[in-house]
Amino acid sequence: MLVCSNWASSASMQFFFQLGKILSYDSNAYDILINYSMLTLGSLTLWLDARASRLSTSQHRQWWFSFCGVAVFQVGLCYGVDCVGISIVWSAQLGWMLLRNTPWMRSATGLRDGGNSDGTDGGSETPIDFTSPPSTPRGTTPLVSLSQPARRSTYVLARDKEQHNTILMQRFFAYYKTTLLFGLAAMVYYLAVSEIITTIAHGCAVVLGMLLAWIDLKVHPGTYLNPDKAASSNPLLQV
Repeated sequence: MLVCSNWASSASMQFFFQLGKILSYDSNAYDILINYSMLTLGSLTLWLDARASRLSTSQHRQWWFSFCGVAVFQVGLCYGVDCVGISIVWSAQLGWMLLRNTPWMRSATGLRDGGNSDGTDGGSETPIDFTSPPSTPRGTTPLVSLSQPARRSTYVLARDKEQHNTILMQRFFAYYKTTLLFGLAAMVYYLAVSEIITTIAHGCAVVLGMLLAWIDLKVHPGTYLNPDKAASSNPLLQV
């Protein structure tokens, strides 16, 4: 029993030592700075994407489960081939964002470019007029009779919600472009300083992220943001 206990303790220590080595890039400060910065930036961008897309709680949770699965895959791969790092995770995030937010990529992979499951645009073609509260036409009876202050309050809440969502969309696309730029720079850097297998792994991870996004958009069609609407939805809402 003592021998078994010592073996289990030794195996456990070795497991956590190897895990620390993988996650800390074997104590390489430059790799830690680059990769954890990319992971933070990519996660923040995905969070903004989820909020601006108005995803349901269950779909938002599915996103994070997907990337937790990618992280587990990376750790398992590193145990198997004796490598270190987390770059597969942020590379998969780049692939996910690329497919979701590039119209020609969605079209090339058979995804309909509509906001609804029938392929039609989910938004209104005519921008909502927030310059004045809505009025009830003469000769008609509103379904719900509200006092003037209550109607004005409802209008203000709708306007503020629309404005908040538009600002989130604009903020997301700013972070999205920044993330892609820094991600490309990181990959070029590792192409120059590391073995070619590292760049191959980055490319495969990007494809993996695109595959996960493709599956997500097949299950939840139309849940992506339109950059044209973010920029030109309503002049009152532009920042």
